[in-house]
Amino acid sequence: PLPDFDVRAYCRGRFRWFPGEGKPIRVRVRFSPQKAGFIRRMRHHPTQTLTEEIDGSVVWEVRVPFCEDLVHWIVGYGPHAAVIEPEELRRKVSEWARGAAEANMSPEGATVGAYPGQRR
Repeated sequence: PLPDFDVRAYCRGRFRWFPGEGKPIRVRVRFSPQKAGFIRRMRHHPTQTLTEEIDGSVVWEVRVPFCEDLVHWIVGYGPHAAVIEPEELRRKVSEWARGAAEANMSPEGATVGAYPGQRR
């Protein structure tokens, strides 16, 4: 072990396994009532805060550098996650979700790259 290594500082600079790009940004995502329980039970990042909504949904907030791992994680929740901010993250999530939908319209339709419409 490294005596001067600060695991908390290390984790603040990334979301899950991969480091992000640039300085941490405020990220807010609304999770549906169907997935809110899971979000409440799991600590996904040291800066995480949760805001309970009247309808049973939860707003998840973190401060992390932008990274594609965050995009993949949000897209994995499908229609149960909606990015509130930042706009750049909302656009990326939308692009990835559209690409996943296109890729699954037919068995041979796997996409290549991050943008809808790119095919092998």
